Amino acid sequence: MILQHGRVPFGRTTLLAYNVSTLYAYSLTQKVEDDDDDEGGTNPLIWEIATHRAIAVMAGILWGLFVCRVVWPISARKKFKEGISVLYLQMGLIWKRGPLAILLRSDCTRSYLKSGEQAALQRYASRLETLRDSAIHEFELRGPFPYDATGRVMACTRRLLDAFYAMSLVTQRRGHLTDGERALLLFTAQERALLCDRICHVFQALASSIMLEYPLSDAIPSVSGTRDKLLGKIFQFRKDHAAALAAKEADKNGEATGKSNGRGYKSGSLAGQVVVEERDYALLYAYALVTGQVAEELKVVEKEIEGLFGVLDEESLLLQ
Repeated sequence: MILQHGRVPFGRTTLLAYNVSTLYAYSLTQKVEDDDDDEGGTNPLIWEIATHRAIAVMAGILWGLFVCRVVWPISARKKFKEGISVLYLQMGLIWKRGPLAILLRSDCTRSYLKSGEQAALQRYASRLETLRDSAIHEFELRGPFPYDATGRVMACTRRLLDAFYAMSLVTQRRGHLTDGERALLLFTAQERALLCDRICHVFQALASSIMLEYPLSDAIPSVSGTRDKLLGKIFQFRKDHAAALAAKEADKNGEATGKSNGRGYKSGSLAGQVVVEERDYALLYAYALVTGQVAEELKVVEKEIEGLFGVLDEESLLLQ
């Protein structure tokens, strides 16, 4: 049964029943025990023996459940739920520091990931994998542990941690920012701050839903839209810089080149004040690529959580 059919639990149950009933009845016939006349003595009553052993085993199971759930509750499912919620909260706070903003504040002397933080996050994720493997074997009245869904969530979490590390490698630069990179970071500061806040918000929403086991709202903000605004801002800087260079070439006598007022004029003036090379855009484009990957993984996690707990919309009735 165990080897050929692969039914390990059923095979173990059969062996246990054989050991506690048939072998015991055989020992009675061999006069191994002298004080078991209540179960037939040398003429054992197999059904009575089996009934007694079944009652004893079930009582042991019930006692074990009581100890594990009341006296000494150690639930891998609960620890996994709390652990992944804390991990998402921590990841949101780390990203909120601003992978590129910290380059301006520290003049490239610091990274947004502190020393040893990446290794600690990876160790924590490995611990969550261990808890997830243990949770599938736990008895729970609410139903089986969603092993496959949580596995996909953990796979996305691993890829998110890889994206965090990739962004850390990009920002670990030698020397100082060039004038072009500094101008680009200053020009896109507002959009990047909004994007960091949006990613942190999504992490917190996912963590809250997992912790409370409550449905997500269908109004979770989109990270992709904010990222598109950042890309548009970079394109605007490139366009203004090209226009400023063309105006300088056309006006070699030093006449005023910016004739429009408002935001476009200011960005054009900023772009024309510094020399920007093509490689200066690499830092922001790498940031945009990583945030795009983060946005996609967060969408996958959001879909998995919606599959587990559902979605709240404007028609949902919560007060009944």
